[in-house]
Amino acid sequence: MKRFVSRIAVTLMVVVLMTGAAFAAGPVPETATPDFTDNYFVTAEQQAFHPGSAEAKIIRLAEKANDDVDKEIAKAQEQAEKAKKAADLDRIIEKLLEKTERTVSKAIEQIEKLGGEAECEYVEVLIGGRSVLVDPLRIVRL
Repeated sequence: MKRFVSRIAVTLMVVVLMTGAAFAAGPVPETATPDFTDNYFVTAEQQAFHPGSAEAKIIRLAEKANDDVDKEIAKAQEQAEKAKKAADLDRIIEKLLEKTERTVSKAIEQIEKLGGEAECEYVEVLIGGRSVLVDPLRIVRL
């Protein structure tokens, strides 16, 4: 009987020590836990897509094109602040519209090759006090 009790006592101590050792390091940091979104693209209206899928490539293309358009808008706004003449401002706006049109049309072409569909959704921005319609992308169909 003493032998049986000692075995149970040793087993309980081992379990208690192992549990204590497991939690001794403290909580696991959030970055250590893999999240399913690490390998998938997720938006509020869409399901998750594998990074190599055509849908994920379409989303990346549209996001990159929209980021490029945003950068061009910011650059044009900076240049417009320094513009001294109306002709300079006209040139800045014309250059912005040409670059955004080229960027967006290239992205639409690539998206269509992948089987998706995107369209321009014009937004109003202020460039040097003037209201200008610029055309970022919106994905219609993946």
